Amino acid sequence: MRGLVAIARTALAMAVVAASGCVTPTSLQTASTVDPGTWRVGAQLSSAPWCSVTFTPERCALAPKGLPLPELRASARTGLAPRTDVGLSLSTSAVIPQGVSVGALFDAKRELWSSGSASGSRQLIAASVGAGGHLDLIGVFDSSSGGGGRVEPGIDIPIAGWYGLKQGGWEWVVSPRFVERMAIARTVPGQPNLVLHSEWLGGTLAAVSPGPFHFVAGIDYLAPVGDLASGPITVSVGGLLVLGGRRGANDR
Repeated sequence: MRGLVAIARTALAMAVVAASGCVTPTSLQTASTVDPGTWRVGAQLSSAPWCSVTFTPERCALAPKGLPLPELRASARTGLAPRTDVGLSLSTSAVIPQGVSVGALFDAKRELWSSGSASGSRQLIAASVGAGGHLDLIGVFDSSSGGGGRVEPGIDIPIAGWYGLKQGGWEWVVSPRFVERMAIARTVPGQPNLVLHSEWLGGTLAAVSPGPFHFVAGIDYLAPVGDLASGPITVSVGGLLVLGGRRGANDR
């Protein structure tokens, strides 16, 4: 029984840390790729003001009480070849007094199709796959735990599709995604750890302003496959800066 209680408490604490922003395992970005020889670096803040599509704060009571802080994420992307780029992002978030989470994600994206028009607009479709990990330090702010804490590692594998419409210097982005999540839940001393698997579905709507400094804003929704109405709605704002190389069509 003690083991089951520990697993349940760990799962709930992980849910709180995830609700602070780690449920958005990809950074705000364009559907278009970065040109070879060019870097695009950025930073963003993300916050989840709603816990479900029902807009009822009571859904938050399913997890331990706490004060969620916005997630901070820094990212960098560069082109490997025409229509192909790779990126790395680092993130940190916290729920006080429950814990802190830090993570990293590497992903690669490929443009699969694009079409321009006489008016200068361009449509494109791309796909990306990534792999990342995060460490949740649970109980670090909780005085009842004696100032200690537990480190709970996890893995995220996001697979995303991307549709982009470039018009008037702006890029409008729609990105559905699937995320496989794995987390290690520690039970009681002497008992083996459990690996918890979960599948998540969701997507992002975003707008990217003209460059070379791009203002980016987006709304993200991601929920467990078994309860698609329970995911947090995350609002993100940030900026992307193009460095080096020659500014191509993807950075104007």
